[in-house]
Amino acid sequence: MIEFEYTLERSSRRRTLSIQIDRGRVVVKAPLFVSEADLQQWVLSKQAWVTPRLVQQQKALSKHSIDLHSDTLVVNGINYQLEKVSQLTPEEKTICHTGRCVRVKVNARSTDQSIRRQLQASLKGAAQQQLIARTEQLVGFTGLKPSSVNIGSYTSKWGQCSSRGEISLNWRLIHLSHTLQDYVIIHELCHLKEMNHSPRFWALVSRFFPEYQLAKQEIKDRFAYLKW
Repeated sequence: MIEFEYTLERSSRRRTLSIQIDRGRVVVKAPLFVSEADLQQWVLSKQAWVTPRLVQQQKALSKHSIDLHSDTLVVNGINYQLEKVSQLTPEEKTICHTGRCVRVKVNARSTDQSIRRQLQASLKGAAQQQLIARTEQLVGFTGLKPSSVNIGSYTSKWGQCSSRGEISLNWRLIHLSHTLQDYVIIHELCHLKEMNHSPRFWALVSRFFPEYQLAKQEIKDRFAYLKW
């Protein structure tokens, strides 16, 4: 008996079976010609592989998902107080790092969508300043200089480096600790010399970030921050 639910995607172009665990969901991709009985048997054969990974992802989702109804919001890996206020004075910052709070204006007409837009705009602004400034520092540290640094919005990656030497960082990095932010920035800077994930690339990353393997593991559990 299969112990987990899954979504089935069939395609006339596909010739092999595959199984993916994404966002705490299992997706099975199959050719049209595979019978239901054979499909069920194949999925069952993968159960010992799927179950522990599915449980791990679901735990990570539960721990790190952004909850607009919570009274806290993770910024730089730290719980900030999420304050819902009726108004903000010019002197009050939306994100107060000293007092570790994030303020959002609400009224009777506020919806989850409008609150989300406000919070994301505030966090993007903070990320713009913080991440670009930190990248400049790490450029000096590594000697690896991109042609440009931009802040982007992605739901499946933390950053990217183009063949033109342009680095884009996901504003959602603002949720991660400074250590994990540094790992992502150094990772992308190293792609300026090695546009791959070869042993040479990881050796270069290790030169500037010796604990990269631990950071790689930790950042996998933070994928929920990418999904809001």
